[in-house]
Amino acid sequence: MLTAFNYYDPEEEERVRRGIKENPFFRKELALAEAFSLVHPKHGDTLSQCLICGSGEMHTFFWKWGVQYLRCEHCYSIMADVDEADVKLYASLESLKTIRSSKEYQEEGAAVRRGRWEEIVDWLRFRSYRYCGKNQGLSVIDYGNRWTTFCEMLEHSELCGVYYLKNSILSREQDENQGQAELILAFDYLQQVQNPKDFFQEVYESLAPQGLLILGTKVGSGLDVLLLRENNKNVFPYEHILMPSKEGLKILLEGAGMELLEFTTPGTFDINYVRANKDGIAKEDYFMRYFMDTATPNAEAEFQRFIQRAGLSSYAQIIARKKMA
Repeated sequence: MLTAFNYYDPEEEERVRRGIKENPFFRKELALAEAFSLVHPKHGDTLSQCLICGSGEMHTFFWKWGVQYLRCEHCYSIMADVDEADVKLYASLESLKTIRSSKEYQEEGAAVRRGRWEEIVDWLRFRSYRYCGKNQGLSVIDYGNRWTTFCEMLEHSELCGVYYLKNSILSREQDENQGQAELILAFDYLQQVQNPKDFFQEVYESLAPQGLLILGTKVGSGLDVLLLRENNKNVFPYEHILMPSKEGLKILLEGAGMELLEFTTPGTFDINYVRANKDGIAKEDYFMRYFMDTATPNAEAEFQRFIQRAGLSSYAQIIARKKMA
């Protein structure tokens, strides 16, 4: 299994810096998520078993906006304790859909992300050829993609023969009986799934024999997630209700009959993000507070390389293949 790439590139870091989510649209999304969370407290018993591995060793990791996040001591995954009905209600919020489907929102997102999306399409073709022996005319299912431009890039690329968009805010008239796919994509989707075992079973059944699943997701074993906890501006209910660890993802994939081929965390911005939010580091975390106060730029760059190569960044890209029956 491939676990690391050396992606560190100062130009890439600067591109990410320009695209950090501090814009009016993101502030509106945050405000809507906070308002929704505060008026939808959890009813019933606290989550007692890990949704991924089933362990009962669950402990409170942090609270945010009245929502409790729990961490599994067995598989190291993090999950929000929320009601399923509230998850569905949040996903159907018209106010949120209106913002995200607006022309202004879509254009702003495309302006920041277009270069990255082009890189992803090329990367998908490269990885598909490596593991499938083909990278043209594939049947593709894309879960949760909310960016019109990215959908169009994928659909009109040589990679896709048939493109099916699923569980997206973008309205499309498509045949529900799309058949089995050679490639399933799920970028920034798993973190909003409350029943991960059901999702991976659905993926397995939707994949053709030896088909590939390629997903990108926030992970609970990443540096800034563990370090900043509730002070992480990029982690909030109900956008992030599941953050599996590397170990948790392997459990889910193997349980659904899939083989993990690659787990990489190609981030380049973890240390800079922590530095920008270092007031959120716990006072008792003396090592990181000392490091962020005294580290030279070279030391920070070396630490970022280590985080990346060790699979400890907060965003992971995973490639898995459906096993032969």
